[in-house]
Amino acid sequence: MAKTQLLGQKIGIIGSGPTAYGLLLEARRMGYRSILLTDRPDHQTAKLADQMMTGTLVEKEKLIDLASQADVLVFESGQVDTESFSKIKSYLPMPQFSEMLSITQDRLIEKVFLESLNINVTPHATITSLDDLQEAVKSIGFPCVLKAIRVEANQIPNAILYSEEDFYHAERMLKTGSLLLESWVAFDKELTMTAAVDADGQVSLFPLVEKVSRDGKLLAVHAPARVSQDVNQAIQLMAQTVAGAMALIGLVTIELFMTPSGMLYVKRISVNPQEANHFLSECCMMSQYEALLRLVCHLPLPRLTPQRAVTIRYLYREQLDAFKEHFRLHPEWKVTFYPSDNENPNKAIGYVVAQVDHIEDFDRKWDWE
Repeated sequence: MAKTQLLGQKIGIIGSGPTAYGLLLEARRMGYRSILLTDRPDHQTAKLADQMMTGTLVEKEKLIDLASQADVLVFESGQVDTESFSKIKSYLPMPQFSEMLSITQDRLIEKVFLESLNINVTPHATITSLDDLQEAVKSIGFPCVLKAIRVEANQIPNAILYSEEDFYHAERMLKTGSLLLESWVAFDKELTMTAAVDADGQVSLFPLVEKVSRDGKLLAVHAPARVSQDVNQAIQLMAQTVAGAMALIGLVTIELFMTPSGMLYVKRISVNPQEANHFLSECCMMSQYEALLRLVCHLPLPRLTPQRAVTIRYLYREQLDAFKEHFRLHPEWKVTFYPSDNENPNKAIGYVVAQVDHIEDFDRKWDWE
């Protein structure tokens, strides 16, 4: 029987991205101590940990050292070294880790995995040369998206191809290895559902949420998503199927496109906390961070039933001055800022949560952008 980790024990957290902050806060609130392995020791997130170790996420010696000092390990990013994790799993429980993690790090294998479960994915082709690309676009058509097959922290950006004149992107990208060409999906909604899987393989589902993005920025998230009951049930079945096949303990998130006709395509799978899920505690009184810690510590989960509708708007640095003026006029807004000195204009600096009856009403209050 799996060992239950109780308050006072030490949770080792691998990584220091935005979701590590949520894990550290939740671990402290729940009575656990934390030890953080980070390659950014000066980052403000690191200051929340009870103990910190400096090192990269792929240094086997650092991971073994972390394992020797913690009672259980979790990782907050999916861009980790699975080979190193396999080696340290013999030192310490890492319930969140399974061989399935490698599926989420390879876009081609991920699509094959989903297709084996009879789940729709976008039409795609493997590209190893310009000849491959020339042949693939005959069936996939324009526009289409060219991506690196491996999901890595510093990977080359995706390229949208509108015609053969854009093939020069492929010449540059092919120097890094094989690529994946995907059909462009004209979607009506971008949706996300997260499943929580316990040690007995029981799956609990968080509410379906709706994401709004533009130019690579996550702008807003609404929960529950504005879809029909049939669509919601279809996605619940997909999430149950994927989570049941992943053979892990922890969180499994599926991201989907829904076309105007209601067709659903799974975009990707993740097995780590997601930035778009920061606010789930506002919707169903259980955060993704508490759920993950409960799962890896083998504590029971309550029902994840949505209790109210909420909307979240992400804040970016260029919006800050205007937001300050409007925030004082809306006492119902709940604002959270990340502990970050990141100057990247494409990274949010925080978010605003509001309980709403109609999302359109909130949109009108957010017309200062």
